[in-house]
Amino acid sequence: MKKDIIDRMYEILGDDKDMACIPPGADEGFISDCNDDLCSMNCPVLPDDYADFLRVMDGFAFNGVELFSSVGYFCSDSDYCLPDVVSCNENFVDFYDGDDELLWIGRDDLDYYCFNNITGKYETRDHECLSDVFDTYDDFEQLFVEIVLKRII
Repeated sequence: MKKDIIDRMYEILGDDKDMACIPPGADEGFISDCNDDLCSMNCPVLPDDYADFLRVMDGFAFNGVELFSSVGYFCSDSDYCLPDVVSCNENFVDFYDGDDELLWIGRDDLDYYCFNNITGKYETRDHECLSDVFDTYDDFEQLFVEIVLKRII
């Protein structure tokens, strides 16, 4: 993810950045462990651009938007625990059948965010009917700009 996108996010957040949960970046060990766990569950591994995002900030939460972290993160300022991608995908695998081509990476109050390993695109999907794809994005940066930057402006 380009540094200017992250800088723009901080600029837009301004004084509200203290209300956001923005963990420090994940190290390679966390990324590797996350991918190993995902493989063991027959889930797609982290796409390179999402792993790059996690190296910069290990997840994100603000104003109802959550982008899952590599290991889970407790934001002590708000007593909020940012979910991790492995646990969330484990829940999806247990609850929904036939979606092993999808990697669930986040959510908000209306949508889930996922990476479709078949198409190589990121998607927003309906909470109520996961087969309903609302939008597709060529890369994580496009998704991030759409769901994070536009929501905090």
